[in-house]
Order: sequence, then C-alpha cells, then structure tokens
Amino acid sequence: MAYRFTDHTADYGVEVNAFTAEEAFCDAVRAMYEILFGGEAARLFRVGNKGTPGPISLAEESLADLLHAWLSWHLDRYTQDRRVASGWRVRIDFRQARLTGETYLQDAGAMDLKPETEIKAVTYHNLKAFASLERTQLHYIVDV
Repeated sequence: MAYRFTDHTADYGVEVNAFTAEEAFCDAVRAMYEILFGGEAARLFRVGNKGTPGPISLAEESLADLLHAWLSWHLDRYTQDRRVASGWRVRIDFRQARLTGETYLQDAGAMDLKPETEIKAVTYHNLKAFASLERTQLHYIVDV
C-alpha cells in the first residue's frame, strides 16, 4: 500500500502515491477504511473481488472532485446500509475526471466489522489530486 497518514489537528490527512490513478484511488479507499475500522480493515481487504460486482460510474469537473466523489460514495455505502467494498475493478480517465468499473460490496455486520473511528465526511479542505502517465499523487482529509 502506498499511503500514509499525515498530521492534521483533530482530523486525519492521507497522502497517496502510486504509479497509476487506479492504484491511487483504490489505496485512498483502503486508507479510509483503515481509519474507520483500524486493524480490522485487513480482513476486508483479504476478501477481495468476491461476490456479485455492482457497476459504478462517476464523472466530475476535476480529478480532485472525482477523488472526493469516489471516497464519499464509499462512505455513503457504509453510513446508509453498512456495506463496504472489498475489491474494485475500475478504470480512471484522469484527463476527463471519469471513473467507471465495478465494486464488490460486503455486509460490514456479517463480517463483524465495527468502526473504531467515526468518519463524518471527506472534506474539500486541502484536497489535491495530480496524475500523469508516470505517477499519481492524492491528498485528502476526513473529518472525524
């Protein structure tokens, strides 16, 4: 995993570095689940692409907005019906700020995943996203 947590007052900051936008966006969600579930998130990651995949399609004005939408989509799945993504097959057009693909959602309760930290929202404060053909860098903050 190519993410690290950064100091940020009472919230969590996350920096992600990866070769591809797809890797970076998936690592960004993994980091958010680690904030939410602590070490128990590893059980979720081991499930991987199992179950019936569901389609996902997001389009935004910028790559930073796409990152916000992607993370918020995952947070909404959890807060609304306690589903969490264990795997993804996504394609990101970083020039057009579009994400398409599929996610594998699991029931957090059935997996006995209990939150260690409540995440209220992904903020726009200090939200950054840069992608090229050689690397992708992301930064976001979650309000806890």
